[in-house]
Amino acid sequence: MYKYNLDILGVSECRWTGSGSTKAKGHSTILFSGRENSHTSGVTIIISKARNNSLLEWEPISDRLITARFNYSHCKLSIIQCYATTNDADEDDKDTCYEQQSTIAKIPQHYIILVMPKLDLSTQMQAAASKQIRQRLNIHQLKSPVVKNQFILEIQNRFSALEDLDQQDVKSNWDNIKNTYVETGKKVLGVKASKSKEWLCPHTWKLIDERKEIKNKLLNTKSQRLLDQLNELYRNENKQVKKSARNDRRNFLNQKAARAEQAAQRGDLSAVYKITKELRKSNANQSIPVKDKDGKTISSEHGQAEIWV
Repeated sequence: MYKYNLDILGVSECRWTGSGSTKAKGHSTILFSGRENSHTSGVTIIISKARNNSLLEWEPISDRLITARFNYSHCKLSIIQCYATTNDADEDDKDTCYEQQSTIAKIPQHYIILVMPKLDLSTQMQAAASKQIRQRLNIHQLKSPVVKNQFILEIQNRFSALEDLDQQDVKSNWDNIKNTYVETGKKVLGVKASKSKEWLCPHTWKLIDERKEIKNKLLNTKSQRLLDQLNELYRNENKQVKKSARNDRRNFLNQKAARAEQAAQRGDLSAVYKITKELRKSNANQSIPVKDKDGKTISSEHGQAEIWV
């Protein structure tokens, strides 16, 4: 966001539960709206520190729709972040999604309206293909002069074999060039290792793999009878994964706390500080929207102040 000098950014499929606001690194504000008990869909609006004071109010409508209103010197701006349903979604979900978009009609006419939608028209097979794991090259290795020269030399040697490319076939030329860089990167730089959750035990990882297998079967099954059976099987397997992960997380935190207590008894304040800092990373400073007696969300600061008075 800061790299591209953006003040306001809309994100779909953030997969956070509940709704609220939180402060991120760089003092930017994150407004999010998701489902209550499911890490699916979800929409987010991220506001830079420079534009935090311009925010008048915001409203989490659903896990697919969130609005925010801003005050500028020449106009007032209303931003709507929308995550539309796919073609494979149930008709009821589609109707609900498009009915919620009537929120635009409630915005005052003198506001400038900016809609940031994500229209996902993928089919079920395309969704399955998107589940493939993407490998990232360890490009930080290029900071080493030795590795950088080795990479350049390998690229030059490979391109010498591509001098006779057919200039008329643009797609084939591009595929050859792309594959050359990717294969060279894997050979010289290597693949960047993904950060896994260190507290998960082997039993939990086994359950996660079993859940993945069931999910793949769901994506490739067309029979309604099998779909119902696999959905039930997936729900049960998902419950086991979450239960096992919670136990692993609890044990991991207890071990960390025990290590911090032992370090405090030894007088090793450096170790205590390090462990405390690691534990604080998972506890973000979040604020939940205030609701009135009718259950309606009050997201403006003025309205929230009147409720607390």
